[in-house]
Amino acid sequence: AVLRGQALPPVEVVALFHGEPDAGVRAVLVAGAADFPAGEAEPFLHAALRDGDAGVRAAAVRALSQHPAGVGWDALVAFAATDAAPEVR
Repeated sequence: AVLRGQALPPVEVVALFHGEPDAGVRAVLVAGAADFPAGEAEPFLHAALRDGDAGVRAAAVRALSQHPAGVGWDALVAFAATDAAPEVR
């Protein structure tokens, strides 16, 4: 349900993300950002692209590519393109 953006408001998903120690769970939480309003998705994806786990960062890139406003977030795309992990780039 979180993946579809329906279970919790974005602010609660973001709070869960920042408190979650497991990278796999963080990746699932960030995937839901594809359905967030743009004003909440962009800063969340920016934070997720700085996560210490490449799988979480890759999930952020996927969410970015699926978000309707993502095409306009050039800074996030450029940042992701410089990631050390090939699965993120």
